[in-house]
Amino acid sequence: MMNINDKVIYGANGVCEVTDIVKMAAHGEEKDYYVLKSLTDGGGMCIYVPVANEHIRELRLAMDRDEAERLIDEMDDCDIIWYDSERRRKEEYKAVIDRAQPKELLCLIKTLYLKKQEREAQGKRLYVSDENFMKAAEKLIFNELGNALGIESVAVPNYISERISEGASK
Repeated sequence: MMNINDKVIYGANGVCEVTDIVKMAAHGEEKDYYVLKSLTDGGGMCIYVPVANEHIRELRLAMDRDEAERLIDEMDDCDIIWYDSERRRKEEYKAVIDRAQPKELLCLIKTLYLKKQEREAQGKRLYVSDENFMKAAEKLIFNELGNALGIESVAVPNYISERISEGASK
């Protein structure tokens, strides 16, 4: 169970804060709901999530600083998730975005970054759908990492680069 003031991730909604737990009537039945306030894109959006519902697996605590740093340190362990079939890629990448699991998001970004470099070396561009998936994954993971590390999401790529460089020089 989540508590008021917990920072959470609810699917692809990004970082949210549990601001309240309220009782609301739905379909003639009173249920407890988490009230989530989005901390992404200036906040303001409220999301009501039943405490007991089949989609509650999509609600998880946001990473803390230690988890964020460990995730960054383990980026080399990311598997490449590339499918030659564009249709299959779209299905799989959409599922990764919807699950919003940090390791999967980083692996997706790594895959698409490497594929982008490969295509640019051939004088080609990354497919538009792949570019869109990379942007969506970056937005989700950079917001969560920024929240965990206490920095702005736009500063996350530099933080990752510096941390990887520090690790390589050890």
